[in-house]
Amino acid sequence: MKNCNEITRDLLKRRDEYAAKQRRRRKTAIVSAACFCLIAGVGLGLWRGGVFTPGRAVQNESSPPEVHYEGYAVSIPPIEIPQSEEGVSADMIGLVVYRGGIYTETSRYYGDDAQALYSLVGEYLGYATGTIDEWSSQDEYSREFASTCTGDVYSVNGYDTGFRICMCQNIEGANGEQILWLQFYERLNGIGVTYGSDLFGDRLNMAGNWNEVLYNSHESWDNGVSAYMPLPGITESDIESFLSALYSGEFEYVYDTDKNFYDSSKTQGHLLFTMNDGTKVELRLFEGGYVGYQDMGWYFVKMPGEDFDKVFDAIT
Repeated sequence: MKNCNEITRDLLKRRDEYAAKQRRRRKTAIVSAACFCLIAGVGLGLWRGGVFTPGRAVQNESSPPEVHYEGYAVSIPPIEIPQSEEGVSADMIGLVVYRGGIYTETSRYYGDDAQALYSLVGEYLGYATGTIDEWSSQDEYSREFASTCTGDVYSVNGYDTGFRICMCQNIEGANGEQILWLQFYERLNGIGVTYGSDLFGDRLNMAGNWNEVLYNSHESWDNGVSAYMPLPGITESDIESFLSALYSGEFEYVYDTDKNFYDSSKTQGHLLFTMNDGTKVELRLFEGGYVGYQDMGWYFVKMPGEDFDKVFDAIT
């Protein structure tokens, strides 16, 4: 098993290739990131068709995980380790256990990009032990600061620790230099949501808090091409109206109603918001008025109407 420095050196050697491969691997059920292991046999859920399929809620009598979905229309249960089957492989995703919740890695920055976000690194929370690997039991996932990578864990300024935390450390680069590495982890399981505002407002605080919105065609995105461009004919007011409708739309677990939801024949588009604090938020839009947070898999907000159509028509 490689340690963080070894993984980082490998990634830096092929820096130009990494961004494209990151997208393409989502299609082929492989998620690549620094400081966590790609393993066979047992994983933290399965990636199918570019999305994470969450497991069922798990009750651990000795240390039950905190859940925060009572009173919401849609519950996203805590992640469960799938049973290992001979000849069937699954991949782990980067994670940290904090205050009874499993936080999964959603984004990472290094070098100058990490330095630009360094002011977001907040209070020291603890040390991630790096004890999670392919042989870990479900019980080990309930231990505080269990993780797939060792390092210091911090709060993120401007965000509730119930949603987002981070790991920040200096890592030795390919030529022995010290490079700042920043990873964000978010709790997107063991929670409840009803309206878009429960995620995009209360957690991500998107409305009135962005400075740029770009789009990418699904064809480019699906082939690992980062060809983000300004939205033609879309004003700042149009984006704010879109976000307002997104806030009021209701969440759906689309896997229940359409197991072929991610069928490649459906018209799709991708929006990339740069927030005022420099972080990125990626949204995935589907025909019919569906908007999802890229890291939430099968959970989408349904918001058909003029506000959605105007933006969707401009990017597809």
